[in-house]
Amino acid sequence: MVQKLRKILNSLIVEIEKTNDFELKKDIARQILTKIFQTKDIWLDKDFFEREINDGCFYTLRIYLNPKDEYCITIQGWGAHHKTPIHNHDTWSSSITILGSEIQYLHGKIDKPYPEKYQPINTIKKIFEEGDRIELDSTELHQVENHTNNIALSAVFFMKHPNTTDRVSVCEESFDVKTWKVVPNKLKIDT
Repeated sequence: MVQKLRKILNSLIVEIEKTNDFELKKDIARQILTKIFQTKDIWLDKDFFEREINDGCFYTLRIYLNPKDEYCITIQGWGAHHKTPIHNHDTWSSSITILGSEIQYLHGKIDKPYPEKYQPINTIKKIFEEGDRIELDSTELHQVENHTNNIALSAVFFMKHPNTTDRVSVCEESFDVKTWKVVPNKLKIDT
């Protein structure tokens, strides 16, 4: 599955590796996500994801990581009823829903230096169906929820590898802001 996807994306990965222009990289990232969605009938093994993803859990399948950690492409799997904490990415990112349905809660922006507390003032709730895309800049706070009884899958492009950034999470009860390094469940398949 990963090999098929890498082969499909190879020309775009080569193209993005050749440029230092940030806006051009974002445009190629959009093309990559579109290509992932448009070719899902070729590479997507739905049975694998349904078998491997547990309810209430979050999983990642790395498709590509730039050798300098400049960007990465992952498939993120959301078990039924999984909800992330409120968080930012501290880098530009974009995602497209591949399978299922997700709710994105947009909680505004958080700037550096990060405050000790942050209370969202105006949360916007958007439902994302298959093929819907979202882009977030480094300061935007969001939260993802799989509100269904089935798995949901997204393809995500991070301009920097998430664990190399200074991203934060916000506690929904206390509004405390804390550094957030995610250790997701990693899906393992033959590459």
